Order: sequence, then structure tokens, then C-alpha cells
Amino acid sequence: MTDCLHGEVVRKSAIPAVLRDQYGLENLYVEDLPNFWRLLYSIVKRQGEREIVLVEMVDHRTYSRWFPGRRR
Repeated sequence: MTDCLHGEVVRKSAIPAVLRDQYGLENLYVEDLPNFWRLLYSIVKRQGEREIVLVEMVDHRTYSRWFPGRRR
């Protein structure tokens, strides 16, 4: 089985409260997209299987607001 994870892992303590509260996230990954867009996704286990959950696709302004001081 190949690893399906791609992008940058966000430390659990760095997951923005707005996302943690709204989606109950325990893990978060960020994938850079063209034109400064970011795809945020999580991995969950359902019935013993890993599933990818697309959380948000955000522009640079929103990403910078949720992750202040974070350089990408």
C-alpha cells in the first residue's frame, strides 16, 4: 500500500480553532494549489478504513488569517 498523504502536516496545536470547532478536526494537511490557493484536508477512519475529507479550499488572505506568521 502506498502512502496517500501529500502536503504539509499541521501540528495539532496549530489547527485554527475555527476549523477545530466547526469540523472536530484531529489532524490537518495543507496542499498548495496554483494561484496561491490552499487545499485543507483531514484523514479519518470509518469502519476501519482511512478516508480523505476535504475540509476547505481557501485563498491566500484566508489562509494567512487562519495561520498568522506561517511562511509557505
